[in-house]
Amino acid sequence: MATMHRGAQVIRGARLTDPALRRAEAGDILVVDGVIREIGGPGMAVPEGAAVFDASGLVVHPGLANAHMHSHGGLARGQGDRWTLELLLV
Repeated sequence: MATMHRGAQVIRGARLTDPALRRAEAGDILVVDGVIREIGGPGMAVPEGAAVFDASGLVVHPGLANAHMHSHGGLARGQGDRWTLELLLV
């Protein structure tokens, strides 16, 4: 189980996906007491003393509801329309 961090953290330099625009651009994320408080451009101002996490070269994507069970469905859509449930459970 994940632990919630207290105080302020900033995730710097991640490529933030925007599904509506179908692209990812560099940006920063401010997290305070385990809650995302702000998403902004690279180098955005953050509270003094915030823990900094370098996410350069990483992609950050909005959370998906129950992604562990359903995320593969989007990737495989239309790839096996004649499969049976039994074939998928093997």
